[in-house]
Amino acid sequence: MGALGPWPRRPRIAAAVSGGSDSLALALLAQEWAAARGGALLCLIVDHGLRAESAAEAEGVRIWLGARGVEAEILRAPADQDASGSLQERARRLRYRLLIERCREFGIAHLLLAHHRDDQAETVLMRLVRGSGVRGLAGIAPSALAPESAGRLRLLRPLLQAPKLRLRATLEAMGQEWIEDPSNRDLRHERVRWRRLMPLLEAGGVDAGRLAAAAARLGDERGALDRAAASWLAAAAMPSGLGHVVVDLNGYPTLAPAIAEAALARLLGAVGGSGYPPRRESLSALAEALRRGVPGDLTRTLGGCVLTLRGARVTVTREPSAVSEISTARPGLLLWDGRFEMRIEGAADRLQAIRVAALGASGLAELRKTLREKGLRLPQAPARQLQTLPALWECRRLLEAPHLPAYGRFFATSVAWAPRQPLTG
Repeated sequence: MGALGPWPRRPRIAAAVSGGSDSLALALLAQEWAAARGGALLCLIVDHGLRAESAAEAEGVRIWLGARGVEAEILRAPADQDASGSLQERARRLRYRLLIERCREFGIAHLLLAHHRDDQAETVLMRLVRGSGVRGLAGIAPSALAPESAGRLRLLRPLLQAPKLRLRATLEAMGQEWIEDPSNRDLRHERVRWRRLMPLLEAGGVDAGRLAAAAARLGDERGALDRAAASWLAAAAMPSGLGHVVVDLNGYPTLAPAIAEAALARLLGAVGGSGYPPRRESLSALAEALRRGVPGDLTRTLGGCVLTLRGARVTVTREPSAVSEISTARPGLLLWDGRFEMRIEGAADRLQAIRVAALGASGLAELRKTLREKGLRLPQAPARQLQTLPALWECRRLLEAPHLPAYGRFFATSVAWAPRQPLTG
């Protein structure tokens, strides 16, 4: 924990707890650490409701923790869940959303996660076979900003150098039971298949300790790349609160290729809203084209973004056809399309019929007409970007465009560009 600081006096932290051996060990160790410093720990247990016994298991974990003097709360999955992606991916997105929202409600700035050395080794192997570069092979970061927290919450993993067997031995020494998740034996999951192969790799000298140590070294290199890329962007990029960025490319050709790629990845992540960079081959090809300097104008799409080069400047906007998120409006904070943090105020029953979706071409045309009648103008921005701004809709009726309060104010909605991947943070 010391390496993840500095820490304030009386630190207030949260930990994600599933009831498995890893997260229970994390919870009990974190409780000792926080108590020794006069601080407090809140354990958050997410019940996805995917198995009949999940509610009883979550309550059992809460009782275990309570018996040891650890404050714990159960977060239950809502009925209207996002149906896109695989079951595992949907569960992961929901889990992080619930955890992050709760931490922000409580004003907690640090959320502990129980990833350990074996998880790190499996992650490195999975990324190795996919041809990842330094960024991917550095594995799971010990410290990172939470993807939907607008930079207000850190995800911390203090157990990345601890083997799973040591965590189980810790619980056994404490006389603490744990839950075995049946999905950890399901060979349909890639991580489980790698776990089964680990004994064979260890026999050949490729063990979890060496893989985790390699990831830590590459993590230092990843950090250096990120700092160099962020420094260059801080000087060259001109971001707009509407979510697009204009970049002066005069110094770009002098960057080392790795730094040029890292800067481009950050740029695409901030404007595109994705938590993952594009495929390395595509990223490298575009970075190299921008470094060489392309005569004339150029328009390219990558990572859900449109890059328009005019002379020595490139304008990066969100690609309208890539914006597919339609969210049910709800009171409180909402990160929409991985880019905009919205706060919506209104009765929950009134909001059930309201959707948050892109303004689109039709909404933009309606806005132009309404603002023209009022003697007002749209903000200075590419029309392509304006189409990707969030709007509140009731069926096909445009209710509100939070970036343009002059249009309509059905709800007290505020909006800020706060992408999953900060441009320079």
